[in-house]
Amino acid sequence: MENRQQAYSSKQVSKILGISLRQLQYWDEKGLLKPSIIPASGRGTLRYYSFSDLVQLKLIKRFRDEQISLRKIARAIEYLQRQIEEGQLNLIDPFTELSFVTDGKSIYLLTEDKKIAISLVLMGQLVWHIPLENLITEVKELESRAGGQKTASR
Repeated sequence: MENRQQAYSSKQVSKILGISLRQLQYWDEKGLLKPSIIPASGRGTLRYYSFSDLVQLKLIKRFRDEQISLRKIARAIEYLQRQIEEGQLNLIDPFTELSFVTDGKSIYLLTEDKKIAISLVLMGQLVWHIPLENLITEVKELESRAGGQKTASR
């Protein structure tokens, strides 16, 4: 049996993801995301996207919903693609294998252990992720080891 990749027309993508046809065309024209199944070959031609393209488009839309500029999104994608091309990231489909976070100003790639985030906008600057839950657990363990002595509150 032939293993064929599912193809989604621009209209299907628009309906599934809630992205206007004009927005899809604009993102394609700006090079943010070009359809990987059948790219546009001129004005008015059909575009066909893969499932992976849909995941990337949803991510781009989510970043736009968080007010991240297209310029920053494009820089993040360019940096990520460069890292993959240079062999820094060994991934088959990065947009479905990685985790991203944003603070509304930048886009970060979480490392495998989820403890370090790499700024994709600032071209690889490291940002440490310290969950408070872990700190609370650590302080409780330290308190317990110290004998758990508490002073009375006033």
